[in-house]
Amino acid sequence: MAEEELRRLRGELRRCRERTRELEDGIAAISHDLRSPLTNIDGFTRLLDHAVLQFRTLLDQAEIPASEHGRLSRTVSEIPEYLEYTLGGVQRMNSMISQLVRLSRIGATIELTRLDMNRLLAEVARDFEHRIRMTGVSLELPYLPACTGDAFEIGRLFSNLLDNALKCLDPAKERGLIRIAGRRIKQRAIYCMEDNGTGMTEEQQEQVREFLRGPELLPKGMSGMGLAIAKKIVKAHGGRIWFWAAPGIGCRFCVSLPG
Repeated sequence: MAEEELRRLRGELRRCRERTRELEDGIAAISHDLRSPLTNIDGFTRLLDHAVLQFRTLLDQAEIPASEHGRLSRTVSEIPEYLEYTLGGVQRMNSMISQLVRLSRIGATIELTRLDMNRLLAEVARDFEHRIRMTGVSLELPYLPACTGDAFEIGRLFSNLLDNALKCLDPAKERGLIRIAGRRIKQRAIYCMEDNGTGMTEEQQEQVREFLRGPELLPKGMSGMGLAIAKKIVKAHGGRIWFWAAPGIGCRFCVSLPG
């Protein structure tokens, strides 16, 4: 009976891996198809930008009435701003495609090692050193217990959580604060990242709760993939992620990982 159950579980695992590979291949193919028109949009937008510069030079040399010159000049001066918006949209779309591809590959290969979280979080914080200095936020990193996990993936997990916390800083508050704390409970290591940012509305909180407890790949009605990446990394480690938030007060995201 035990051998039969083991064979059944192995079969399910094999089918799950096959479906995962199919998903990865599908996302890779879709991302390739999406990048081709984006490359064209980027290239033609840059050509248009160059053409506008040439047209402006010709306009300055042309002998036309002052009123016509002024009207054309105003129109031409607005075009670079529109083109900049277009290029910015292309860059954001490329970034989202890259994140989606990375999201599909999380958990494919996990190398579990004993992690010094104080060292790992210090390295993560160094990547954000410029943003932390520019925003004037205070980042507190007290002593953190060790855990077991993949160093690269756990680094990405906290990098995404820290990125979200920095994005949610409240400009109305005199000083932003982000604190990462940890404790050990039995065989688990619990880490919480807390900020005093803008927090979340009740509607946003419900969207996040629904996403965290459901099977969805991406959160409904929310932009960005930071939380989706964090959820998948935690799940790949057999962990759990939860949060607390209040409008105008801030957020606290906690993860439970193997101790």
